[in-house]
Parts: sequence; C-alpha cells; structure tokens
Amino acid sequence: MSELTGKQKRRLKAVGQRLPDDVTVGRQGLTEGVRRRIEALLEDRELIKVRMAADPLADRKQSARSLAEEVKAELVNVVGWTCLLYRESTTLPREQRLRLE
Repeated sequence: MSELTGKQKRRLKAVGQRLPDDVTVGRQGLTEGVRRRIEALLEDRELIKVRMAADPLADRKQSARSLAEEVKAELVNVVGWTCLLYRESTTLPREQRLRLE
C-alpha cells in the first residue's frame, strides 16, 4: 500500500468530517466480528470513521496505527479516540471511488 501524501490526507480529512462513526472497537479490542465489519465498510466506502474505547493506559495514536495495520488500511487522522481509515476499494466502480486529487 502506498503512503498517502499530505494533500491526499487533507482531502480525506475534509470528506471524513461529515461521516458518522461507522464502527466502535470496544474494550475487547478488534474481535473477528468487528474486523469483518471494518473490512466490509472499507470495501464499500473506502473511508470510514472508527471509534475506539477510551483506555487511559493506552496511547490512542499507537492504538489507531495498530488498528490500521490489522485491517491493511491507511491511517488518515486521529482525533480523540476516533480515527479515520482509508483503503482503496477493489470492487467499487471507478466513478464511485473517492477522488484523492
């Protein structure tokens, strides 16, 4: 997966501001059901917002990076305990894909 440029991240952040939280990762972490939901949403939408359970002992940015690695997505942004993930879809028609430029 290629690294997103600053311009592409700014574009995705702008689009992501209007998105609702699509998935919540609870205290149990990334369960198989949550992983499947994230995978399906990334394939259908390419850009999703994920809320993580607040853990005072964890580093939220590191938790978000680990989550992105687990689902093979790019971490676009972290605000509080919510992160924005992007992965280019392989099934969406080209005209329905997000334009990064």
